[in-house]
Amino acid sequence: MSVRVGDGREGWPEHAPYDRAYLTCAGESVPSRVVEQVRPGGLVLAPIGSTHQRLVRARKRDDGSLKRQHHGQVRFVPLR
Repeated sequence: MSVRVGDGREGWPEHAPYDRAYLTCAGESVPSRVVEQVRPGGLVLAPIGSTHQRLVRARKRDDGSLKRQHHGQVRFVPLR
């Protein structure tokens, strides 16, 4: 496992593609650069929202779209 501290909106392209991505700051949606860097079948776990946040687990489909599951309300610092 590798961990990066920095601007999560850009992902970490030098080490892509990823099996999993875990975001620890909340954005309005999963950043497109992160989605691009996760391999098909891979997972993204991220807090989504501003005032009302929810934890989203998303599996990347072969066509690049995400199948999302919501796992309740959470509170994380905002993605900046």
